Amino acid sequence: SLDTHADHEGNHLRFQAAIWDRIASLLREFKAIPFGTGSLFDATTFMVSSEFARTPALDGSKGKDHNGLTNSVLFLGKGIQGGRVVGASQLVSRATSPTGDPLHIASPFDIHTGLPTTDRPNARFLHPENVAQTVAKLFGVEGQIGIPLDAYPAIPGILRTE
Repeated sequence: SLDTHADHEGNHLRFQAAIWDRIASLLREFKAIPFGTGSLFDATTFMVSSEFARTPALDGSKGKDHNGLTNSVLFLGKGIQGGRVVGASQLVSRATSPTGDPLHIASPFDIHTGLPTTDRPNARFLHPENVAQTVAKLFGVEGQIGIPLDAYPAIPGILRTE
């Protein structure tokens, strides 16, 4: 379980290390299985995500609460460019937060380049719909999954263009 609502400092790093070790082991297994001219890894697309991130400050139980204001997704394998970070996040201190609580929030990015920006009209926030549209583009059905393509395009720079 990665849900550390109590004793975050005593549990979170251990939980994170265990899950990432399991993911790395799975990827090694896929790379070790011959498939076609490469490995099964080369023929498989992987996406690692969760439904939420964690708040930056400890709560009353010395845990961290769910944070819907930011998250991360890892793409790798077939069709993925690799070596690319799109978007960013930022910490808002207690002193500058409108609520007095520290916040970990997404930063706007340029929808064309994937780089952080505040320049309008290209500044956007990533949404789960952008992730879904990216997966749809990978499978050749971008814009056909019931999500408006103009509002939620595929994330730039994630997919291989070759």
